[in-house]
Amino acid sequence: MVIISLFLQLGIISPVSIRNGIGPSGLKCVGRWPFGASYTVWVEDTICYLGSGGGVYVLNVANPLSPQKISEIETSGFVDGLCVSNNTLYLAYNKGLKIIDVSNPISPIEIGDYDTPGVACNVYCSGSYLYVATKISVSIIDISNPRSPVEIGHYNTSGEAGGVYCVYPYAYIADGDAGLCILDISNPRSPVKVGTYNTPGYALNVCCVGSYAYIADRGVGLTIIDISDPFSPKEVGAYISPSPIWDKGWNVWYANPYVYLADGCVGIKIIDISDPSSPKEVGAIDTKGNARGLYCIDSLTFVADVSGGLTILNISTPTQPQEIGSYDTPDNIRSIVCKSNVAYASNGKAGVYTFDISNPRLPKVLGYYKTGYAWDIAIDSPYLYVGAVRDGISILNVSNPSSITEVGKYNPDNWDKVYGVCYDTFNRVYVASGETGLRVVDVSNPTTPYEIGFYDTPGFSLDVSTDGHYVYVSDSYGGLRIIEVIGTSVYEISHWDVPGDVYCVYRYGDYGFVAVKDIGLYLLDLSNPYSPKELCHYDLDAHTCDVYYDGKYAYIGGGNGGIYIIEVGDFPNLSMRCVAYYPSTWWTYSIYYDAPYLYATNEEAGFMVLEFIEKPYFDLMQNSTNPFIKSTSLQFKLEARSRGNIKIYDLLGRLVCTPWEGDAEEGYHTVMWDGNNCNGNKVSAGTYFCKLNLIDREGYSNYSEVKKLILLK
Repeated sequence: MVIISLFLQLGIISPVSIRNGIGPSGLKCVGRWPFGASYTVWVEDTICYLGSGGGVYVLNVANPLSPQKISEIETSGFVDGLCVSNNTLYLAYNKGLKIIDVSNPISPIEIGDYDTPGVACNVYCSGSYLYVATKISVSIIDISNPRSPVEIGHYNTSGEAGGVYCVYPYAYIADGDAGLCILDISNPRSPVKVGTYNTPGYALNVCCVGSYAYIADRGVGLTIIDISDPFSPKEVGAYISPSPIWDKGWNVWYANPYVYLADGCVGIKIIDISDPSSPKEVGAIDTKGNARGLYCIDSLTFVADVSGGLTILNISTPTQPQEIGSYDTPDNIRSIVCKSNVAYASNGKAGVYTFDISNPRLPKVLGYYKTGYAWDIAIDSPYLYVGAVRDGISILNVSNPSSITEVGKYNPDNWDKVYGVCYDTFNRVYVASGETGLRVVDVSNPTTPYEIGFYDTPGFSLDVSTDGHYVYVSDSYGGLRIIEVIGTSVYEISHWDVPGDVYCVYRYGDYGFVAVKDIGLYLLDLSNPYSPKELCHYDLDAHTCDVYYDGKYAYIGGGNGGIYIIEVGDFPNLSMRCVAYYPSTWWTYSIYYDAPYLYATNEEAGFMVLEFIEKPYFDLMQNSTNPFIKSTSLQFKLEARSRGNIKIYDLLGRLVCTPWEGDAEEGYHTVMWDGNNCNGNKVSAGTYFCKLNLIDREGYSNYSEVKKLILLK
């Protein structure tokens, strides 16, 4: 791993080329709609900054009963932390730090940025320094000139640094499973760890007042640490939240004599800490979303409520907090379909959104309709069929995407949650309904849909696809189930098992593409649905969430593994090879291709528009022989005339020599390396790396692939 990390830094190989040997390709993000669930909030005077997905809503909260949006800020990644100082907004997101001039909040202007070494998830401003928690470390950044931030100090923590709070001369770090970490920052250029305390949970956030640090300790709730001696911190008390263990203790705020705890799905807890050794809950309110971030000012608490957007509480009487205002934001986008320059997206608790994509590089919201928790969608104009997790099927008229109306609904008591929906030409909607299998709904009259049949599959139904009479169900641990529907008769005719959980299926002609969690993509012959046959598969160690096929390429949403494009060879020479990859920090839930654009939903940060430009394929073969003595042959294949080079590097990432550089025709080529460096001197025995680069017209590397060479004496 040390070698790989070094090569990443030196640019010898890229994160893409490490993953399955895939080189950079013609898949690039060209547009996006970045907004989603709300995780962080900051209030300055009467302006509220609400981090929502991949952007920030700037709200005027002079009247907290009715917040008004006055502007938006977009980022290229998920916003996890905010702070404001001297009319400057510092924004921590998964790709680093953005610095925004908000002296005029109606017209915020980006004035600087900084790429942190890890995922920036929290930020604290103290004087002319910014302290950024990056999961792997704390970066200390000089912002005396916010247009030109400079890192002056750095400390690698032993856990996952997620929260930071400073009381000079110390910085207190919520360090994940390592608990509390205390740094001496009297010399910010050289921070030194002076104390630690391993809290019983997972330290997510921290605030400090006087002799105590208050830890939002996920899995516990609130842990109180005596820091009067920073070299020897000690736990003095804890509040054990009744929330589910996975959703308690997200954030904390101190307002004497209370601590306000953002406690996930049960909302806000108000804890009396006048006796730190015996904290007691005195008030609580279950917010409409999932409380993650909070900011208290005067008698108000502002809550970043995930799917609930912004919730504003009156806490003038802490024992009886009351919701007095809110601002709805989108939720996580789960599914997307496109038709006639309009994109339709299921948006969790926010329902369904429609977007104008006539210019795919600048998608714009047209309208939205609040259904139940919208998970999956299918379209047959003018109707959109929405699978809402706990609310069955909603049928929306989207003939005017700016003014959506609901025309019908079906939500029986005997269904489990709704996970997948699809529509066929027989006016039927098929529903993948978890534990209750496949449900078949007649929508010939969209105002009065009704169930005509069902099949209780043996597994857990997650996704569904159809070609008419036959329905293909992704049944998780139950494999792929093939169901025939004739009239009201619904019965299984065959199934296909695989050693893994089947998450999604896509039917295309006689082909079936089946995505299996953490295993990869399988191509099946479904020409005879009574006897499905495996044709080939592509190994993929990602949590595959969705697949789409256009006749040549399969487009895969690989969970937190990014987006893959797999070329499928022509029959009978069926094979699959990855020709493009786009990294993604968050989960890719849904894929939809409408040439030349690929629309992909991102778990936390809206949806992306990617452009796929086919480029010639190449292959660098392993040298012959390996290990070798004195010299070796390096062979590569090109599918089109290309310009490029082959470079040899040593273990420290230093260039040894360039055995080939220039233009080459289509076909196989062989280059010899005689074991000499650039000066013609023999190199010592050891491990070396051969890198093939293809170069574009501007001189940049389009493709690269690396092989390891071993030279013997």
